[in-house]
Amino acid sequence: MHPLASVFERIYRDGLWANGSGTGSDPANTEQYRVFIERFIVQNNIQTVVDLGCGDWRSSRLIDWSRVGYLGVDVVESVIARNQQHYQVGNIRFAHLNDEDELPHADLLIVKDVLQHLPNSEIHRMARFLRRFHLALVTNTVSSELHRPDGAVVRIEDVNTDIPTGLMRPVDVLGPPFSWPGEEVLRYSCPWPRLGAWETKSTVLIRTTFMDARG
Repeated sequence: MHPLASVFERIYRDGLWANGSGTGSDPANTEQYRVFIERFIVQNNIQTVVDLGCGDWRSSRLIDWSRVGYLGVDVVESVIARNQQHYQVGNIRFAHLNDEDELPHADLLIVKDVLQHLPNSEIHRMARFLRRFHLALVTNTVSSELHRPDGAVVRIEDVNTDIPTGLMRPVDVLGPPFSWPGEEVLRYSCPWPRLGAWETKSTVLIRTTFMDARG
C-alpha cells in the first residue's frame, strides 16, 4: 500500500472534500482547464499521458483523450475501481498506485490539485521521478488570497507553507523551497463555496529535461 493511501481513502470515504474529488473537479469549474489540455495535446503531439492523482474523473471524462494512450493513477483503490468500471475503454486505462517507481514513461505527466494536499517533503520527492516524462503540467491553487464578489479578501494558509498529508495550502512550484524550472501557461478562477469566495488556479509547464534530482 502507498504510504499516503490511508489518508486519502478516509477523505473519500468520509466526504471531507464535499463531493468526491472536491469542487475543483466539478465540470463547471474546469472548462478553461479542459480546453487548454485538449489544445496542449494537439500542439505538442502528445501520444501518451499519465495522470497522477486522477481522482474521480468527473471532469476529466469530458476531455477528448482520443489522440492519446491515457493512464490515470491514484492511491485510493476504491476510486480506481469505480473509474475502471465506468470509464476504462480502449485507450483509457486506470491503475491503483502503490509506488511512484511503478509509473511508466510517457510524453506528458498531469498532476492536478494534488501537490496542494501534500507536505513539502513529498513535493521534493516527486522531482526524483519527473525525468521519466518529457513534459509535466502541474496545477494547484496558487494564491493565499481568495476574493469574494463584494470585494472582500479571505486569507488562507501561506503559499508553500508545510502541512500534514491531506490538508491544503496553496502551492507555487516555481517559487522556494521548490524552484522547479518551468513557466505558468494557464491561470483561472475557481469557486470555493464553503468560504463564498474564488480561488486562483495556476497550471505550470515543466520541461523535465531541465529538472535536477532534488532531495
